[in-house]
Amino acid sequence: MKPRRRRRAACNRYGGVRHPFAPLDLKHDRLYGHIEPIKRRTRFL
Repeated sequence: MKPRRRRRAACNRYGGVRHPFAPLDLKHDRLYGHIEPIKRRTRFL
């Protein structure tokens, strides 16, 4: 069977994507949430 050709993405995300961050506090049984407005590859690494 012949493999299918790869389909390229129809959109580009040059402005980055939103990045959720949610730490769990086990002592107080709480979940804290924070959403970064954008996530770029250089800042994340």
